[in-house]
Amino acid sequence: DKAQAATIYEKLYAKFPASERAQPALLKAAQLAEEQSDWPRAVQDYIRLANDFPVSEHAPKAVFQAGLCYENAKDTLNAITTFRRYAQTYKDDPSQLLEVVVKIGELHSQRGEINLAKMSSEETVATYQNFQEQSISADEYFPAQAQFSIGEIRFQDYRQIDLVPPVDRNFQSKQKLFNEVMALYRAATEYQVAEWTTAAS
Repeated sequence: DKAQAATIYEKLYAKFPASERAQPALLKAAQLAEEQSDWPRAVQDYIRLANDFPVSEHAPKAVFQAGLCYENAKDTLNAITTFRRYAQTYKDDPSQLLEVVVKIGELHSQRGEINLAKMSSEETVATYQNFQEQSISADEYFPAQAQFSIGEIRFQDYRQIDLVPPVDRNFQSKQKLFNEVMALYRAATEYQVAEWTTAAS
């Protein structure tokens, strides 16, 4: 039984917190809880691991998985907070960092916080460009997704412009925004990621 196994690992950690087996035990307890969709328990163990062993090799994974557990539990606010903690603390995995910032944008969007979602997408693109300038390899998937998301947000702005008097002024505004949207979609295709190239076409 996975719940009982998780309890055993938690007790092992509690009894021998300084043991070399403490960190793996707590990680295993969190993973078992996650496998059972016991999100609160999984988060508790993952965060305890990251807090008690902040320089552990397991700490970044623990914080990331805690964010995923909050996301699965539909706790978007704590998911954002946890993913932001990851983004501010762990910089060693460029692709994972980009994925986290994309997730923050998605969660803001789910909450109807469109400006914050746009800012997170822009942060993803800027972070990727910074990696490129430093010749640091990172997955193009996430900046492509972020660039497409910015285009989608601006497209919704475009749709909201009604051609009502003064028609000429509104038409010019709509045409200008349309051109901006098309440029954003074209930028998404430049990453040459099939999924987002197709979506932007």
